[in-house]
Amino acid sequence: MPNPPGTAVGRMLLPPGPLSLGYLYSSTMKLLHQLIARRLAPHQLTPPQFGALMLILNAPRLSLRELARYTMGDSPTLCRILDRLERRGLVRREKSEIDRRFMTAELTPVGQHLAGRSRSIFGDIERLLLAGFEPQEIDELRALLTRVLHNAMLASKQDQDSP
Repeated sequence: MPNPPGTAVGRMLLPPGPLSLGYLYSSTMKLLHQLIARRLAPHQLTPPQFGALMLILNAPRLSLRELARYTMGDSPTLCRILDRLERRGLVRREKSEIDRRFMTAELTPVGQHLAGRSRSIFGDIERLLLAGFEPQEIDELRALLTRVLHNAMLASKQDQDSP
């Protein structure tokens, strides 16, 4: 059973009362980002760089525009991330074989090695966060969070589409 609200967990304190979903989302993401950043630091990777490496590893040869859409970011930000990864010899950009107007990104052998090591770091973090969960609970959590993400994407699109 997790600690009840109002109790200390290390230096942190769970607030009293029922916790809003917004608080739970943002606090979890903040702590997750900190965990990932600390564990990737020895590899000189930031969480956004890690995300780009994982996306390229799992979906090679996507256009830079497609990569930006998957990261929920914008193309200029993704290009800065890829610039850093390319300078380190982890990623290379090339003109698309399908449409020469577009650039694609792929991992170099060094990038593939680092992505594999980084993936195991994230797997370790995920195991820590899901400790005590049954496999069916993890599947349910994944399905619920996927629905929340989909709804957030719909709401974002509606906001962008409204005058």
